[in-house]
Amino acid sequence: MEAYKLDKRVENLVWAPPVLSFKMARHGATVWGSPREHLYRWHINVADKTATLEKGTFRLVRPSAAKLSKDKILEIVRRVCEHVQNGRLSSAAPGISLTWKSETEILIKPAALIPADGFKQTLAGRRKRIRSILIDEMKTIGWVVVSDKGAFVKFRKASGGSGEPP
Repeated sequence: MEAYKLDKRVENLVWAPPVLSFKMARHGATVWGSPREHLYRWHINVADKTATLEKGTFRLVRPSAAKLSKDKILEIVRRVCEHVQNGRLSSAAPGISLTWKSETEILIKPAALIPADGFKQTLAGRRKRIRSILIDEMKTIGWVVVSDKGAFVKFRKASGGSGEPP
């Protein structure tokens, strides 16, 4: 740890000779998007020239990402499905990353449907869930997955409602 960090992050400084104790906030997780910082308790024995560290608790430094329920994800996906059902010439809905390749083939970027806020792991989980729900809902309106690789999911309109690509 760099010495300059002591100036702004030390809390609850206690001198009980020969031990100096204090709490220290570490921001490693916040760099990766977490709203919480770790709090550690340091005990420095000046006589023995030893230091011990106890991992403590967490503290919220900014609000967590808003909760995103399955119902909310379903609402977002159904808005996309409604846009697809309205057809290629319908007005584009804001926030929907949908590209019509032809009348029977489209690309949808599921990750673009989820706000990119919050911890990396939370965002990855949300994007995985919306991708899965999107594929299921598109199938119910007659579109099947052609490719589920990369950032986009490629769909093709099923022929005759059989659920299989033409």
